[in-house]
Amino acid sequence: MTKFLAIINRYEFAQFYRFGYMCISASELLRFAEIDSMETKSNLVSHFKDKTPFEYDQEYLIIHLDEAVDNEKTIKKFQISDLKSIYPLSKQAKQSIQERIDTRIKLEEPIFESLIPAIISNIQNIEIEMAISALWTIFDLSGSSELIKHKIGFEHICKGIEYRKEGMKSFQLQNENIWSILMAYDRYEYFPKSTLGYFFDAGQVFAYSKQSNFENSKLFTLLKSIKEDSKTPIIISNLENSELSKSYTSNTNFDSLKFHIVAPLYLMLKDDLRTSDDLKQSKYFKESNLEYLKTFGDEFKAAVILLGSFFGYKKIYDLYYEKLNLSFFKAYKPVVNIANNTQSSIDVVEETIKTETQEIEATNDESTLNEVIKVEQTSKNEIQLIKNETITENTITEKAATEENLLLNQKFNIEEFILDILKRQTQITLTDLAEKIKVEKNDKKKRTNTELEKEISILVSLEVTKKAPKQVRLRTDLFGNTNTEKMASS
Repeated sequence: MTKFLAIINRYEFAQFYRFGYMCISASELLRFAEIDSMETKSNLVSHFKDKTPFEYDQEYLIIHLDEAVDNEKTIKKFQISDLKSIYPLSKQAKQSIQERIDTRIKLEEPIFESLIPAIISNIQNIEIEMAISALWTIFDLSGSSELIKHKIGFEHICKGIEYRKEGMKSFQLQNENIWSILMAYDRYEYFPKSTLGYFFDAGQVFAYSKQSNFENSKLFTLLKSIKEDSKTPIIISNLENSELSKSYTSNTNFDSLKFHIVAPLYLMLKDDLRTSDDLKQSKYFKESNLEYLKTFGDEFKAAVILLGSFFGYKKIYDLYYEKLNLSFFKAYKPVVNIANNTQSSIDVVEETIKTETQEIEATNDESTLNEVIKVEQTSKNEIQLIKNETITENTITEKAATEENLLLNQKFNIEEFILDILKRQTQITLTDLAEKIKVEKNDKKKRTNTELEKEISILVSLEVTKKAPKQVRLRTDLFGNTNTEKMASS
């Protein structure tokens, strides 16, 4: 008698019970001698790596099956009489499942409950990898994430997430790895509510990693001397050029990866995304802002790795699936390459001519060969015609696109119009702006202030002040930059 353990979904068990038999791949079966041995438990954890991930421990059961005659078939068919025992994953799962199944069925004690943390950890690590890969695609980042993950230490990221799950606070992790502390970090101090505040946070994490008092440090003194509304490049320049922060920047340089830039970027993006339902609502992931962030190079990529690790795949997959243009989505848009299709047609015709010519030359028949030459010339003419048609079609398409662009450019662009005004003055009242727009467009009626404010509110680069008289000015963000400055710097 050969004894096996198999991991099955509880819905599969319901079908097994309903139909009286079940087919299981031999690779999914775990032979065992002693069910509670360390070897059996270790093998079970490994087998879970090949199963579809789960959120709730009642989703899977571990069943004990006996096979009377050991066979080498790749698919083994078990009868309901071969089922000996049913093990839920936890006590809670046992109670939940027992309420839903035939009252005659006995569930065993959850002897494998101690394996759940290792099983969940494996799922979590894969989910982090998936989240990072998804963000790489969404943001069109170049290169591989592997080198940067190696510089940080993927194990340190996972450890920090485990600390969070266990409820450990960053100040309780003194002398731990700096990246682990960063993943567990939440602000409790009264640091500035601006971009500069995130640089204070990074300094606090560094102090925890060294078991030192941040407020008594030279770094704290330097950061206090920087203007609260300073832009990111100015803050970084102060950090990298001051003797007061030399120890900090040199001790947090991980093979040219600068923690003093990565940490503030990550913490800032994390705070913003926490208040958004998804990435689409995050102001920092608009195209213009994203291009600015990319100017930070590997430091931004490292921040993305930490961001994906913190939020996981669940927060990201919706936008990721849109980016993938999935073929089973209703909104799927087939990608057609007309130029390649045309070239393929030409290649097929040319290859056919070549083959037929070689065959006729082999017969040494002069009359037939002359006929082939005529056919060949006709085919070449057809090929040229295809090429000419393709060129003409492309020219027409390009011309149409150009004309369409010209037409679009002739339309009034309110954002460009206002930005042009703000080049000459810092701000303009809604009333004056409405008058200028009326004159520019030769409108009979002037926009109301309410209408104009609503129209401006959706623009990335502009904002309306709250105090009367309401003024239109350039919008600033947590970086302390206006949208136009970010575009210029990128």
